[in-house]
Amino acid sequence: MPIIPVGVIGTVEVQPVNSSMLRPFKTVTIRFGKPMRMPGPANPEDPMEGHDHTECRAFTDDLMHEIARLSERHYVDEYVPSKASQAAQ
Repeated sequence: MPIIPVGVIGTVEVQPVNSSMLRPFKTVTIRFGKPMRMPGPANPEDPMEGHDHTECRAFTDDLMHEIARLSERHYVDEYVPSKASQAAQ
């Protein structure tokens, strides 16, 4: 299935962080990107056969870069560490 990246601009102006009050008459812009598709599995009957995590990660990075572009934000290349990596520290 295609994934539609969406960027939103102006939400902080409408409701600033830690504010319980909305600021009316501010503009929020929603931008939709072109549909993106991750390559399908080689074997649709067994999608995990030959699964390559790096391919999934590369697609996710591309998607996040597009969302950052649409949002006029800087992309931050940071992920929540896995429990396994936290246990190893």
